[in-house]
Amino acid sequence: MLRKVLIGALMITALLAAPATAQYGDFAITPGSVSVGGVATFQGRGCSPGSTVTITTGGTVLTTVTADSAGDFRGAFNANLSVGSHTITTTCGDVVRSSPLNVLSTSGAPRPTGPLPRTGSNSTTMALVGAGMLALGGAVLATRKRAIV
Repeated sequence: MLRKVLIGALMITALLAAPATAQYGDFAITPGSVSVGGVATFQGRGCSPGSTVTITTGGTVLTTVTADSAGDFRGAFNANLSVGSHTITTTCGDVVRSSPLNVLSTSGAPRPTGPLPRTGSNSTTMALVGAGMLALGGAVLATRKRAIV
């Protein structure tokens, strides 16, 4: 019974402490903001291996790349777009994904200051919780062995 509890605690800890890959989805552009004419890189997955991946916005083709043997793709394009928010779309066969891109003026406008927004998980806290649960389980196990002997 105790083993099942320890294994369950370990499984829960592993699930909660795993990196937050879901926040990136199947298609992401980095950085999320770029100056007019700047370079934006992208990466994604979920296409058929070897398929052509077309990157567009508003019907304009920005670039094309080829998916690798795992269906993953990556590349870059020059953001020769108007200032403002754009939806960048990737298409490979029937698979369509999109991601936002904010195009900034090149006038040297001041950048926002202040703390960065929280966008991911805090793996450190979950790792400490998991370590504490394992230590507690080990203490219970050590106590039970002494009581049996």
